Order: sequence, then structure tokens, then C-alpha cells
Amino acid sequence: MFIGSGVCSMSLFDDRERAFELKYVHDLEAAFRMRVIAMRDMARWAADRLGLIGADADSYVSTHAHAVLTRDGSGLLLKRLAADLKDRDLGVSEQELTRVYDGFCASALMRMQTLPDAGEAGMVARKH
Repeated sequence: MFIGSGVCSMSLFDDRERAFELKYVHDLEAAFRMRVIAMRDMARWAADRLGLIGADADSYVSTHAHAVLTRDGSGLLLKRLAADLKDRDLGVSEQELTRVYDGFCASALMRMQTLPDAGEAGMVARKH
């Protein structure tokens, strides 16, 4: 197992490569979880503005929170919420929606730091 023989150095290289791959996957999963939490909170915020309560609010949140599964999830969600709010003459500027969403992203990151990794496994369907 001399470094010069290539046996040890290959093993170290493989271990290091595997560690980077695992970190990359972990980071992607964490970013996805953060987006799911933030989008769910954003949909709940919009449901409150629309005056939805109980099962109606839960259904609205569930329907809209699934936008995260699309390629441009946050953009799609913000467009849908803006349209819903405009339809009820509760127009909210794009800048305000983006500001609120950014706040929910920051809040989600803080919550994720205090929860175990599996803490919000059912985030899309989970209710407040």
C-alpha cells in the first residue's frame, strides 16, 4: 500500500470522489426541500389573502405547492398566485411576491437547520 504503487492513491481518490458526490446529492436534496417548504408557505400566505379557510385553504395549498415539481417551480407558482390575487382584486406587485417568497426561503432554511434531515419528509402535502 505504498502511495507510489497507485493502490493507496486510487483508493484515496475514489473515497474523495465519492464524498464529493454524496455532498452534491445532499446539497441538491436540501435545496429541493427548502423550495418545497417555501412554496408551501407561499401558497398558504396567498390562501390567507384570498380568505380561504379550512379544507379550501388546504386544497389550495396542496394544489399550488406541487408547482415545485416543475422545472421553473417558483416562477410558475408566483405567476399562478399573482393571477389568483388579481382575479379577486387583491393585486400584489411582482416585487412584493418575490420579496415574500424570498422571506419564506430564508425562513425555510432556518427551520431546516433546526430539524433532522427527515424532519419534513412529507413537505408537499404536510399542513401547517
